[in-house]
Amino acid sequence: MVVTMYKVGIILVSNREQIIRTHWLSTLKALNKFRDHIDVGFSFVLEEPISLAFAKEMGRLGHVSYKRKIGAPVFNWIAEKDEACRNIEAKYWLNTDDDFLFDGINTTGGWKTWERYRDAVQYLDCNPKCGYVMMDGFMGGHAFKEQIRYVKSAMFSIARGSFLRNLHKEWCYARPELNRPGALDETTSVYSRLEEGYYAARGFNTPVHKVPTKRLGDNHSKIEYDNAYIYTKGIGAAIRKHYDEPDWRYETKKLPRKLRR
Repeated sequence: MVVTMYKVGIILVSNREQIIRTHWLSTLKALNKFRDHIDVGFSFVLEEPISLAFAKEMGRLGHVSYKRKIGAPVFNWIAEKDEACRNIEAKYWLNTDDDFLFDGINTTGGWKTWERYRDAVQYLDCNPKCGYVMMDGFMGGHAFKEQIRYVKSAMFSIARGSFLRNLHKEWCYARPELNRPGALDETTSVYSRLEEGYYAARGFNTPVHKVPTKRLGDNHSKIEYDNAYIYTKGIGAAIRKHYDEPDWRYETKKLPRKLRR
């Protein structure tokens, strides 16, 4: 069987059909020129209550893995995103969220999402030791303009789309030692690449509009964002153990000491 190798594999993991329809899917046309310039494929992991009919509809765009409702108390984004990556051969994966509006915010700067995504791909092409590019919005982006720069540390997130280099390992999204349910999955995808000797970069002025990211906190109403869970059972606990740093915290924006160079 001939396997297509794409330059960029756009991945999406979700269980929210209506949000995909009204946000992600309805504005995907804003990436048409990106798809004209770059060989792009799609990979989706969709879980109930998304309907099988909608999963088949998404299958017209690309590969779909459809999950009957797992019912786990805490969602495992790492396992699902690793599957989404495995299901599409690509040089880079673009991690997106179901509430992305790709035609996003109106600005006076003339910024376009497809151009910023193209800039990220060009940066990765020109910088083979870059393993991750986080494309952010406008806050803090005045000095950056169109530039994408090495970032020593940050509160890594999906932002307005994050690009991951395919390292052709047994894992795709993040190393298995960090695979736990709950928030901070994007952090593991970055740390996994830093551990392999790659670095992270960041760009701004990407006009994707999205619902503000849920903040971690004490006694959070959702267990996957609750600090007590994260740092004792979740991804925070896995990071502390793997990098032998029992006091590591995401909020400090600091890398584990073993990853600093």
